[in-house]
Amino acid sequence: MLPMIEHVSLPLSSDVPLRRRADLHTQELDGDLVMADLAAGNYFGLGDVARVVWERLAEPASLDTLVTELTARYDVDAETCRREVGDFLGSLHQHGLLVTD
Repeated sequence: MLPMIEHVSLPLSSDVPLRRRADLHTQELDGDLVMADLAAGNYFGLGDVARVVWERLAEPASLDTLVTELTARYDVDAETCRREVGDFLGSLHQHGLLVTD
């Protein structure tokens, strides 16, 4: 099994639009989405909600926007969603997988 991305707090304001880097590759593997940064030689496994966030980041979205969309889609309170998605985005940002618009 591929390692999951660890969680680190997002070092940016929650209203800054983010999007995933266009040069990253993804592939479905055993029901999970595998994301590869071929330039760095890193591979990451993304579970259900992480996959939804990753796919959403094909277009710019801020943490605020993601929290609004996810709390409408899933049974999760805004505070928990903000913390967990913020940590996930922080990890993506730390690995250089996101760009700001």
